[in-house]
Amino acid sequence: MQQNWTLRIWSWLKSRIDFIIFVVCIIIVYVVSAKYNFFETILGFLNKFNKLQLDELIPTVIYIAISLIYISIKRWKIIKRVQSQLEQQNTSLQKALRDGKQILEHYQKSNKKIQSIFKAAPVGIGVVGNHVFQEINDRFCEISGYSRDELIGQSSRVVHPSDEDFGYAGIRLEEEVNKNGIGSLETKLKRKNGEIIDVLLGVAPVDHSDLSAGVTFSIMDISQQKRMEFALIESEKRYRSFFEQDITGDVLTTVDGKILACNPAFAKMFGYETPREIMSVNVNTFYPSGRKTLLERLKKEKIIERINMEFIHREKRPLYCIGNLFGHFDQQGNLSQISAFYFDETERVLLEQNARETQKMEALGTLAGGIAHDFNNYLQSILGSAQLLKGNLPSESQLVEDINRIINVSLQAKALIKRILVFSRRSDKNIEAVYLQKVLQNVSNISGSIIPPKIEIHFDIQKDCPAVMADPSQLEQVAMNLIINAYQSVEQTNGKISVYLKEELIEKQNPETESLTPGRYSVLTVSDTGTGIDDDKIEKIFEPYFTTKKIGGGSGLGLSVVYGIVKEFYGSILFSSKVGKGSTFKVYLPIAKKNIIE
Repeated sequence: MQQNWTLRIWSWLKSRIDFIIFVVCIIIVYVVSAKYNFFETILGFLNKFNKLQLDELIPTVIYIAISLIYISIKRWKIIKRVQSQLEQQNTSLQKALRDGKQILEHYQKSNKKIQSIFKAAPVGIGVVGNHVFQEINDRFCEISGYSRDELIGQSSRVVHPSDEDFGYAGIRLEEEVNKNGIGSLETKLKRKNGEIIDVLLGVAPVDHSDLSAGVTFSIMDISQQKRMEFALIESEKRYRSFFEQDITGDVLTTVDGKILACNPAFAKMFGYETPREIMSVNVNTFYPSGRKTLLERLKKEKIIERINMEFIHREKRPLYCIGNLFGHFDQQGNLSQISAFYFDETERVLLEQNARETQKMEALGTLAGGIAHDFNNYLQSILGSAQLLKGNLPSESQLVEDINRIINVSLQAKALIKRILVFSRRSDKNIEAVYLQKVLQNVSNISGSIIPPKIEIHFDIQKDCPAVMADPSQLEQVAMNLIINAYQSVEQTNGKISVYLKEELIEKQNPETESLTPGRYSVLTVSDTGTGIDDDKIEKIFEPYFTTKKIGGGSGLGLSVVYGIVKEFYGSILFSSKVGKGSTFKVYLPIAKKNIIE
């Protein structure tokens, strides 16, 4: 502070030096002249040479003095202004000095922080200029295996596995820096011991306007993450392989029925070719009566095991499964997703149903056969008595007409009993090798006289279809019953009847063909374009006395007799129908083992 005041005083004196000298000179002149009459001596001396009067010289001296005073004042003002400017500059310099000192202190603190971060960072950090290491931290030395002295001043190529890797990384990072201002890349790093590791490399230019000034880089060792990723990928591959090769139908769905994932077995189970195809379908469409009750149960029990379920196949047929269901719940405890694993039990269920149906039909056949046998005995007695009574009456008797009615009704009842005995498999049979072509030819001739011409009947017969072992008359009865049944279906609509015969090879057991063993079969198909029947009636179609016709339209024994005949010859009969589109019967009869020589 004292030094500042001294500088200010000295500056003030220096700026007024001319004025001070002038004043000092006047004082000296005044003192000297007062003591020694200096003015008079000088003037006398001047008069002596110039002969000038004192009165004439005094104004000149005064003018000179005033001029000197004016000049000194003018200079003093200039010096004063310059002094003010110097003081302002001095103040600015003092402020700049203080600011510079603060900046320096801040820089030193920031530098310490940066150095602390540089050292403590869990990733390798450094600066590269012209592909040469200029600065690196300790973590980079740990990652690379080199010491700081071994890398500073060396080319960054030393830590790249090959020239190709080095060049590729440089090109990729330069492209990203030019585009985004920064760059990052997963690449390889070669350690000092030759080990190759996976790293994540990031770079940023020191000066964005001059990339040649170098870049700051960071490197993170991601080898462990890569190993974990690889293990996860391998695990996912194993799971995916197991998931896709599993024979059970596996599916993950949301609560509202959206399919999130499923395996090929699930897709094929419902009649779809690929999982992608079925994933566009909501699973709620597979449930006949919805799945609200199932979801409520799953919310309570969390897991449901070995539950028997019935679905709707893509072809609108039943699909029976055994399933295990697992609920997935969110943090609030709400059911969010369902994992389900289904095993297709359709074949077993259909075989069991067919077995029960066969047992029922056999039981009914046995019962019907017993009743028909006893009833036939009574009928023979009635018919014999009526014929004896008729023979004992005169021909003109009025009772003859009544007895004839008794005889006719008895004969009709006898024919009905014969059909019942066929159904019960108690009638006599003439088993031989039969060509169905000949049977259908006879049936075609008969049906032509029964069915009106307005009903179109189309026959498509394989001429070389092999023979089967059966009773010819009963096969005619089968074919005739099926065609008459088709005629009754199209009678009101004037539809079309189609009859086909062809050889078919069954390579594996199919639940649709019940107990048929693999082999060659003659297949008789009778289809119509009639009204069809409802799904709930299809299962009853072969039951005795079941009929869809109006009262008086039929006894209901025709198809049950057909069923019994086909079963007697180790065959199978299938039926399908759609309301408004018609019905189809397919009769499978095994081909005779021995060839028939015409």
